[in-house]
Amino acid sequence: MLGSYLVTWLLLQCLALGAVIPSPLSGTQYGVVDKSCPCGYVLTEYGNAYYPYYKLVTFDSLPVGPLKSANGLESLGFDISDEIYIGGTGPGNTTSVGHYYNIHIAKQSKAKDASHIMQLIVPGGQRAPGNLSGAEIHSSQAFTGGVFTAEMQMSGIVGTDQSMFTYHAADNSDDGPQDEQDIEILAAYLFKAGKNGTPPGVELTNWDPTDPENEKHSDTIVPFPQDPTKSFHNYTIAWLNQTTQYYFDKTLLKSPKGYYSYHPSYLYLNNWSDADPEFTLGPPKKTVIQQVKSISMYYHTAAQPGILAGCSMNQACLV
Repeated sequence: MLGSYLVTWLLLQCLALGAVIPSPLSGTQYGVVDKSCPCGYVLTEYGNAYYPYYKLVTFDSLPVGPLKSANGLESLGFDISDEIYIGGTGPGNTTSVGHYYNIHIAKQSKAKDASHIMQLIVPGGQRAPGNLSGAEIHSSQAFTGGVFTAEMQMSGIVGTDQSMFTYHAADNSDDGPQDEQDIEILAAYLFKAGKNGTPPGVELTNWDPTDPENEKHSDTIVPFPQDPTKSFHNYTIAWLNQTTQYYFDKTLLKSPKGYYSYHPSYLYLNNWSDADPEFTLGPPKKTVIQQVKSISMYYHTAAQPGILAGCSMNQACLV
C-alpha cells in the first residue's frame, strides 16, 4: 500500500514540475542524459528503482546482410566477440568460438518497411570435437546495475545455448570477480525434461562473485509461460539493489535466491554449442538462429552510481 502511495506522489510531483513520462529515443552512446528526462528514471514496476540513464538499441540503421567486420555493431554501442572463445567446454575440449560473420541483419518480414532484426547464428553441420563457430556480442559500457530487456525469438533446433547475461568486466577472470547473472534457453529442454533429468524451461542462474573456482551458484529452471520459438518475447534481467529478478514479458519468474552481482559488468547475448551431452547437446545438424528485435537498458555505472547532479528523486521521469 505504501508503495502505491509513493508512486502516486512521485507522479503528481513529476506532473507539477512539468516532467515527462518518457518515450525515450534510441541512442548510440552511453552516459547521455535524455533531454526529456534530464533527472533520470524511476521504474515503478521494479520497486521504484532509480537509474540515471536509458539506452535503446534497434537495428534499422544497419544494412541487411551479414556483418562485414568485427566492428559492425560499434555504432550501436556493442562489441563483437570475434575469434574469441565463448560459452563452455565440452568433450574432447570442444569449445565455441565467436565470429562476426555469424551475425546477420535481416528484415523481420517481407514488407518494404519491415523493421530490421539482428540474428545470432550457429551454423549447422559442424563437427565435434574441435572449435564450433558461434556468435556473441556485449555492451561496450560496463554497468553496476540496471534493468536490461532484450526482445527475442528463440530457435527450437536442438544443439545450442541461446542466452542473455551480465558478466564481470575484470581483465583477469581467473583471479578477479566472478559476477554473472544468466538467462539461458536450451532447445533440448524447452518443454520436456532431458535424459539427464534436467527439467524443462528457462534456466536462470546467479553466480557467486567471490568464488575464484567459479563453481558456487544459485539457479532455478522455470517453465515457459509461452512458447519462445513462435514469436518475439521480452526477456529481462532486473539487476536491482542486492537482488536480481528475471522476467518473461512482464511475468516475474521464480528467480534464484542466492548471490547477486556487484562488480561492474557488461551485458552479453550469445548463441553457442560445445556439444556437451549434459548441456547444449549438438552440435546442431541444422543452423540455429537466435533473433533479436531490440535491447533496452536502464542503468547506472561506477562513474554515476546515483541520482544525477542537481536532481532529486521527485524530478525523475516515472516509467
